Amino acid sequence: MKQKDIVFILISSTFVVALWITFNILHGVLTSTINSNTTQDIQQINGTFDTKTLQLLKKRQLILPQSAIATQPTPTPTPTVAPITPVLPLQSVTIPVASDGGTTQ
Repeated sequence: MKQKDIVFILISSTFVVALWITFNILHGVLTSTINSNTTQDIQQINGTFDTKTLQLLKKRQLILPQSAIATQPTPTPTPTVAPITPVLPLQSVTIPVASDGGTTQ
């Protein structure tokens, strides 16, 4: 390829990518909507703090996190062996067999 061909491809590709980015941004701006619940959720937070409560928290003597609270473990049940009862063999049952004539023997 000649140098002019390479320059033409580079400029064309750059132009197409720039248009692609521009149209994606434009599409996002035009189609983006924020409902009233979200608008209410993202309001600015008041920058003042309750310094009295912060001072009371600093004066605490002992703070126990939940992971440090002592708990009693639940006992694990131990399995017991049930006695095995013998199973009696099945009794033989005689079933009448039909003969060729349809009468039972």
